[in-house]
This record gives sequence, structure tokens and C-alpha cells, in this order.
Amino acid sequence: MKALLALLCLLAAATPAAAQDRIDRLFTEYMARERIPGAVLVVWRDDEVALRRAWGVADRETGSAMSAGALQPIYSVSKQFTAALILRLAAQGRVELDAPVGRYLPEWFADEPALRVRHLLRHTSGLPDFVAMPAARAIEQAAPGLHSPGAILDLVDPLPRRFPPGARHAYSNSNYTALALIAERVSGRPFDRAQRELLLQPLGLDGIDECEALDRSRIVVGHDSEANAVALPVNRAPTHAGNGGLCASADGLARWTRALGEGRVIPPLLLAEMRADEPVSSGPTPPYGFGISLLPLAGRPAYSHAGAGDGWGAWTSYLPEERLTIVILVNRGWFWATDLGVPLVRLLTGAPQPPALRRTRLRARERALLNGEFEDGLFDISLRAQADRLILTNPPFGEPIELWRQPDGRFVAPARPDTFSLRLVNGSIEFDWMEHRSYLVPRRSDVHSR
Repeated sequence: MKALLALLCLLAAATPAAAQDRIDRLFTEYMARERIPGAVLVVWRDDEVALRRAWGVADRETGSAMSAGALQPIYSVSKQFTAALILRLAAQGRVELDAPVGRYLPEWFADEPALRVRHLLRHTSGLPDFVAMPAARAIEQAAPGLHSPGAILDLVDPLPRRFPPGARHAYSNSNYTALALIAERVSGRPFDRAQRELLLQPLGLDGIDECEALDRSRIVVGHDSEANAVALPVNRAPTHAGNGGLCASADGLARWTRALGEGRVIPPLLLAEMRADEPVSSGPTPPYGFGISLLPLAGRPAYSHAGAGDGWGAWTSYLPEERLTIVILVNRGWFWATDLGVPLVRLLTGAPQPPALRRTRLRARERALLNGEFEDGLFDISLRAQADRLILTNPPFGEPIELWRQPDGRFVAPARPDTFSLRLVNGSIEFDWMEHRSYLVPRRSDVHSR
């Protein structure tokens, strides 16, 4: 109760009933707009649960109610756990962050001495992502146990690198597959066991495990944007190990987020490094640590990460100044988490609402720089500059995204203002999507051969 009262004091002088009504309205209106069947919210203030709510249904076909304890995939939020496992192994002297990756995985990386473990953790390796490869999809449909995560590196290894190690930041799931294999090699056990025995169990984290280790009947039904039920791939483990393989409840994920945020998972010096950014040799410094985004939320310092995929979505954030832990889970795929998460942060902290968007004309230099075909190491992105708007097209994101130029030079999506924005910084294109920042360059201009 103390945590709830302390939290409600942050809600801009709202009464408890009014504050909860505002949160209910935020969720129910967003869920209706986005056709999200069910959602769960857990908020901790310090070490106490302040809010724990569920909305909607777990299964549209049966109409069963969503439960606050529901288990579901959390996709890329899993990267936090992989990074923490590597850092715990580093604290024991079993992994060196500045060692060549080839020391641990010579069959794939012996010929890349400049590629270091920390490059994998920060997504500055230049490794291409495997997720769109037909061969990776084929592995997911193979018989369980037929392939291992090494099969994913077999796909990645022959491909050109996007850039030399440390030159740029480009999000790639391949980095965390490689980290999972490093954990296997140095621990002498399969990744799922290493994660469970060296990280989850010592921390007493119930309600979190590799999805394949769970009874599938315990996992809440996933849905696509058309309300069709979605099932997990039959052989998901090889493609998701390290980069997106965990299932969790909101309660379990909140306990994890709080423990990590308060320094209970890894030693202080390594936690500081996990939370720090690091300059790259070409381009702006990426606001990404080891498995966590460093971008502020509603103007507040935060450590966050989203996870999205077929059928489910997740978002977790820790706000150190307010000592707030926030977890949102939904049972619909490709959830734009910051659409909901950032307005929630404003409600919980009393942060001011942003000014109303305006649409101003693009300058000639902006039109020249923002027309063409680009990539960020993960996605191919088309930009089309018009007189008073910018159109961004990326097929995995769905329909083209319209961005309006603001008086301060930012380009913001009126339909999703807390999720998509873009700006020019010294001629470089910074594109923020959810809590992640990409750096766009002309398409394939920087592919690097070893």
C-alpha cells in the first residue's frame, strides 16, 4: 500500500481513483485501436508492487480472461539476460570482454581478430542479421533437436560484414546468438542450462525460462493483427537462443528488471559498463549499452528494452531517479511498445505532455539528404521527402509512416509520436523507433569484406 500511495503522489495530484481511471483508459483505448486482445501491467515502486493489472482476453476464440500471471514470449528482452550471463562469467574470469570472439568460437571467427566480445554486446560487430533468411525460417520448421544455434552462425559466417568491428552501431540478432554460444563454451553446458543454473536460479527468478523448457499449454495464446491465433515455431530454440528465447510472466520480468536496476545481478563496475554508451569510429555514439537501451523516456533517464515477434510483445523499463520498474506484456504480435509505455511513464511520473505537433516545410538541404534508399544494418528503409512531410517505408513496419517536420527540425510521426521520430545531426540521419536508435546510411554503402 505504501508503494501505491507513493506512486500515486507522482500522478500530478490525481486522486487514487482518478489515477487508476487514467491508466485504465490509456490501456483500453490503445488496445481497442491496435486490436490487442489482452495486456498485463506490473509497476514496482522500490521493492513493492504498486500496480498489477490485466485487461482483455487471453484467447479471442474462447474469451478466457487475461491473467496478470500469464506466461508468454518476451523476444528481444531476452538479450538483457544473455548480456548479464556473459558479465557474470566475466566477473568470474571466464570471459574477457576485450578478447577476440575467435578465442571462444574459432570455427566461425578465427579470421576476425578485431572482432571483440564487447562488439557483440553493443551491436557494433558488423555481423548481418539472420532473421529474414529463408534458411533460418526452414530451421524453425525442422524437427525439434535437429539443429543447434551453431547452424545460425553457419548461415551468417559466409556473408559480408556490414562494417568493420566498432565502426558503427547496427542491431543484429546474430550478435546474441554468438554470445549464447560463448556462454555454452566457457560454462561447459548448453545455453539454456547455463542461463538457468548460473543466472535465473541463483537469483530466485520464478516465472522465467526458455519457452521450449515450458509446457506449451502454460503459454498464453498469441494473436496476429487480424486476431488469428499464432503458435510458436516447432523448432524455435536454434534461432532464438540468446537473442529472444525466453518466456516470462510480468511478475517474473518485474523482479528481474528491479534486480538488474538495483545492482543485484552483476558487480557494480560491470553494471556501470553495461549502462554506459561507447563511441564508435564512424558516426554518432549509439545510446545502447549491453542489452539495454539508454534513450530517455518522456525526458526521464531510463534503461529499457522491447521485445516483439509473431503473436506477442513485451516492454520493460527501469527509471533510476523514480526507482520505478515497469513491465507491459501483450498477446498480439509486433507491438509498438512505446506507443503505450511512454504515455504511461508520463502518467506515473507527472512528466509534462509534449507540445502539439506542427507541420512545417522542409528545407532544400533536408529534402536533398532525406530522399533515397537507406539501411541501418537491420532494415532497408526508403525515405521520400515532400514539401511538408517525410514518408518512411520499411515493409516489416507495415504501412508507410508519415513524419511531420517540427519547428526544432525533428520529424515526428503524428500517428505514433512516441514511437517514430527522425532528425539530422551534422548530416547523419538518426532514426528513433520504439526505444531504439538507428543510424541510416545509403543502402549497402558500407558492406565490409573480411
